[in-house]
Amino acid sequence: MRLQSDEAYVSIEELSAGYTKPDVILGASLRVGKGEGALIAGPSGSGKTTLFLAMTGVLSHLLEGKVEGKASIGGLDPLKLEDYELLPSKIGIVLQDPEKQIAMPTPIDELTFILENFGYSREEAEKRAAEALKSVGLQSKANFHVENLSGGEKRRLTIAASTVHDPPILLMDEPTASIDPWGIAEIRGLIRSSLDKGMAVLLIEHKPVFFKDLFKRIYILRGGKLDKFEEKDEMSIRDVDFSVKECGEEKGKDIGSGKRVIEARDLAVGYGRAILRAEELEMREGEIVAIVGPNGSGKTTILKTIAGFIGPIEGEIVGERRRFYVPQFPDMLFIKRTVEEELRDQKMDPRARGSLKDLFPWYSSLKSSNPFRLSHGQRRWLSILIALGYDPSVLLLDEPSSGLDLILYNKLVDLLKRVKNSGKSVMISTHDPRLIVDLADRVYYIQDGRMAEKGKSEACSELYEVAGVVR
Repeated sequence: MRLQSDEAYVSIEELSAGYTKPDVILGASLRVGKGEGALIAGPSGSGKTTLFLAMTGVLSHLLEGKVEGKASIGGLDPLKLEDYELLPSKIGIVLQDPEKQIAMPTPIDELTFILENFGYSREEAEKRAAEALKSVGLQSKANFHVENLSGGEKRRLTIAASTVHDPPILLMDEPTASIDPWGIAEIRGLIRSSLDKGMAVLLIEHKPVFFKDLFKRIYILRGGKLDKFEEKDEMSIRDVDFSVKECGEEKGKDIGSGKRVIEARDLAVGYGRAILRAEELEMREGEIVAIVGPNGSGKTTILKTIAGFIGPIEGEIVGERRRFYVPQFPDMLFIKRTVEEELRDQKMDPRARGSLKDLFPWYSSLKSSNPFRLSHGQRRWLSILIALGYDPSVLLLDEPSSGLDLILYNKLVDLLKRVKNSGKSVMISTHDPRLIVDLADRVYYIQDGRMAEKGKSEACSELYEVAGVVR
């Protein structure tokens, strides 16, 4: 698509917004021109997603929220209903949660459906859809049911869906959530090429360390206020992660002295056929083990196999039976109408209830809120607390740092250290090199369908390097 001279820009002026009154975003202003980008960071629950919803008109027209001020996207005023209805042709949006963005049963159906709605013929739509899937590494899974895609693969699909119609403006809300370093490198390439083509790009990101070199404008949203980031701003550095972890030097392997709580030999896991093999797998009491590997390599599958949701293709898993699995997408754990009810579920260990409330930083203000209305980071945190309430001996966490700001990330590290010190065992599926440095006693690395131990320092360094992080 050829960009029109005045189309590819985004601006907001004194924008205030909220759900019952305009109290979440307070007087935000920014302007992004053609070939320009803006990176927006900030703590969990600060309103970053609300800002996107407000400036695109979704908050006022679909969610019955309150928006004041001015907004302009590609020459349209999305706060006016007639302009809001024309907006889809101007923008591509990557939502925070892929599950809420995918509508069709297969990747090829998803992209073809979008293009046909924009007026493409069936033949042209299928051709462009296939090219888009190839660009995000999903060509081999074009006809897979989306429920059989990993979380990271679903994220890649939403990225393809947001760009398949060549929009002049790209809005991305936490695109790295649940995506591997290989995918981060691809997102970096997408942003760079989009800017080079003259597109306007707005990125919300909890891990700006992966993207700060691509953007001249960086903003921090805190307390409803949108301010330009200053390197010397100690508060921003404290609650937003702009730094690269030191991977450290490799030390000798230190296997915990506790009893084995999980043990498997010659294990093969998958759905009908083996997608991952592990010749040796074990975890000991009071140990934190990290599983690292590309999206779709089988990390989630092996956690679900250990949890007992699916049976192994070959081999068996023996050990402690009190295991609790926390999925990538936290909404799958919520069964109550309010945060308060989730944290006092009758099945939970009664001794844990009081402390769980204390561990939820927003409890006093959000206890009556529906869990599904929380920010992604808040929902992630709530799901981990729910798991702890069941007092498992083995805690299985799938991408636990996804969507967490730096403050919550540090709380997660402290919390899991306490869990470890209490004698419980934790297995983490992760793409986050910080978790390897800060928590893992040992690392299992997946490559070419096989899982084997790898040194912490080596695994950490490789993840940063693959992502293309400037160190």
